[in-house]
Amino acid sequence: MIPKDIMQEFIAEMNRQGTERKAFINAALSNSIFSFKMPETKFTKIEIDYDRIKKIINQNSRYGWTLTQEIDFSYYFKDELLDSTFNQIDNHFYNFYSQNDWKFYHHTKNLILETIDPKWTELLNECFDSFEQDKYKSIIPTLFSIIEGETAFIYGTTDVGKDLFESMKTETRNIEHEFTKFTIYSLAEFIRWQLFGYQEFSKSRKSVINRNWVLHGRDDPIYWHKVDALRLINILSTVQLVKENQNG
Repeated sequence: MIPKDIMQEFIAEMNRQGTERKAFINAALSNSIFSFKMPETKFTKIEIDYDRIKKIINQNSRYGWTLTQEIDFSYYFKDELLDSTFNQIDNHFYNFYSQNDWKFYHHTKNLILETIDPKWTELLNECFDSFEQDKYKSIIPTLFSIIEGETAFIYGTTDVGKDLFESMKTETRNIEHEFTKFTIYSLAEFIRWQLFGYQEFSKSRKSVINRNWVLHGRDDPIYWHKVDALRLINILSTVQLVKENQNG
């Protein structure tokens, strides 16, 4: 058995060493971590070229390629699109959706079905099934109707045509989030120039498929292509993104 006096000396020594260790640790911390200064770094100010963004959105949206959450910004805002023809822009976005066995198309399809007004679900599933079987011409009039109905639903308006566009423009003024503004702007541009853009029936057909020509039976389905159906699916995805931001 260890004598009591030796045990007391041992405990006292351990306490003394413990106190010294604490003092050493505190000094080390004080001289290193707490006295450490972050190096001074000057961050480059990022300037957004809004004129460039607006030009590209105008160009893409007039052909029906509105902003969506699926399309990468670097892909959507390519400078070369400003000098591209209608067919080149169509090919650009068709390739995006069809690459990797239509990966982004299927992703877009699922997102639309998750957020669409339930009254459209059955009809939309039939549209997607037809598209995937290359029976895309029959779904084009239906997609035009769904786009118009969903857009009016978002803004809680009975407006149609150009009045619907004006409702969107008014709502956009009160939005602070830049991406939401860009998205609504791209959708409004399509509605303004194509979806409800006035095209006289007595004149030649324009390149981009037009809602009034289709729904009033003035267009010839021989001119409807798979990329036209994909264009409308892209727009419907934009509508759902706007709806999500409005509800958020």
